[in-house]
Amino acid sequence: MKRKTVGLSVLIILICGAFYLIYKHIARVETRGLKDVTFNGNLFNFADNLYFELGVPIVLEGFEFTLPPNAPPIFSYSAKKTTVRQLLDSIVPPNFTWTTDGNFIHIISTALASRSDYQMNSVIEHISAKDVD
Repeated sequence: MKRKTVGLSVLIILICGAFYLIYKHIARVETRGLKDVTFNGNLFNFADNLYFELGVPIVLEGFEFTLPPNAPPIFSYSAKKTTVRQLLDSIVPPNFTWTTDGNFIHIISTALASRSDYQMNSVIEHISAKDVD
C-alpha cells in the first residue's frame, strides 16, 4: 500500500510540475503564438491593432505623437505563423527597445530607457495611502 501511495504522490507532483511549466510558457506574452498576422502602418496603429485584435497590451513611451492620422505606412509585416517576440523584433525601430512586464509590452526609446532621471525608471522604495475609498 505504501508503494502505491508514493507512486501516486510522484505522479501528482509530475503532473503539477507540467501544468506549472505550461502556465509559465503561456503566461509569457512574448512567446504567445500568432497566426495569419498582416499589418501595414506605424507603431501607433500597431499598438492599437495588437491590443484590439490579438489581446496583447502595449505601452508606448518616449514617442513623438506628431504623425498625422493618415500617415503613410512606416512598415509592413506579414506572417502565417509567428510569435509576439518575432513580431516585435521585426517592427520595433533600432532606436527603441521593448520589454515585458507581466502581460504588458513596453516599447520605449533607448535614450529614455537608460536615463536614471526618467520617472518611469525610478525605484519606489515605499508607498502608502490614507483614507482611500
